[in-house]
Amino acid sequence: MPTTKSPSALDQFIGQRIRTARVAKGMSQEGLADQLGLTFQQLQKYEKGVNRITAGRLEEISRVLGCPLLWLYGKDEDVGILPTPHQVLAERIGLLSPPQQAALKQMTDAMLNVAGAERPEGSALRSGAPKRGRPRKEALKARSESAP
Repeated sequence: MPTTKSPSALDQFIGQRIRTARVAKGMSQEGLADQLGLTFQQLQKYEKGVNRITAGRLEEISRVLGCPLLWLYGKDEDVGILPTPHQVLAERIGLLSPPQQAALKQMTDAMLNVAGAERPEGSALRSGAPKRGRPRKEALKARSESAP
């Protein structure tokens, strides 16, 4: 009588890693599934560890997500393979056309100018936040004393 193997704890762990890498890359389940030629439901089953993933499919997933295959297995955790939010933003800005990039720069410059006009000269960008080492009560008291 043939028996079917159910997913193991490792299958579930790998599914979680796929989800982590996908989210870090800013991809939807549908977007990744399209690139892999799958339905998003199948990818969802992989991520939940319900369905097992073949070696070839796992290699393809690691290539599309841009992460080492061993990372999906939990190896080489501290190699910093997942992009930071700043790297993701820079990558996405790089996909914009030059006119779109110029418009985005203009908009951020305008936002910084408005923010600068609202702050007293010489104040830090995060002027509303209490300084390190200064208790929150003291910061609130100082703010309420300076209010008209």
